[in-house]
Amino acid sequence: MRAYNTTPVALAVKAVAALPKSLSVSIRVFGLRKGLRLPIIVSPFTIIRNIDASTVQCDIPSEQVRTGMIRIGFGNGPEGILASRQSYFGTDGKSRIVFKGSCSFSRGCTLKAVHGGVLTLGRGVECNPGTYLLCANSITIGDDFLSGWDCVIKDNDGHPVVDADVDLDTVHELVDEGKPIIIGDHVWFGAKVVVLKGARIGSNSIVGWGSLVTKQFEGEHQIIAGFPAKIIRGNANWKH
Repeated sequence: MRAYNTTPVALAVKAVAALPKSLSVSIRVFGLRKGLRLPIIVSPFTIIRNIDASTVQCDIPSEQVRTGMIRIGFGNGPEGILASRQSYFGTDGKSRIVFKGSCSFSRGCTLKAVHGGVLTLGRGVECNPGTYLLCANSITIGDDFLSGWDCVIKDNDGHPVVDADVDLDTVHELVDEGKPIIIGDHVWFGAKVVVLKGARIGSNSIVGWGSLVTKQFEGEHQIIAGFPAKIIRGNANWKH
């Protein structure tokens, strides 16, 4: 996720501006000693909500913790892509975001866990500008994942869905609740892909531009595309 037309001076200014918020977040998650190494770097335009050691879990060996291993809100993605400079990194205080290794999220990305949801991110996850991850149940993304810009991964409806003949003020059961999403290792999303609750995508797969994924594609080495998505080719692979 290269930052185009960025000079060394501009990069230095961004680093200084990001220091206070990055230091605060890193210490809250890793404690003082490790936090001073700034393992989490967030842009000054990133909104932070309920981020601490109880809501962010880093399953990373101590010897592998390094400066900037988790980056949120930096990078413009491909040249000419316009995205909000404001990113979001937060929970409701009762949910968790789990990092399994180094991850990078460009400007305008959202990482949000609510309603007890657990968002698990593998090693080498990279998301281009505008990627939106909203977890209220369970979202698991494997290692070496790459998303194009403006992708959405959402395991819930966003609002309660109930039978039409019930009292909305008293109902406690939903007609259709959230369902887990599982994405395997080494998966590449083209731009504007939408993945909804209950979806599953096997390892070493490619999801085509603008696809809507609502079903389970458990096989590997597939190209999945369409609205709704279907398998259009097997025996495929990809590289960065």
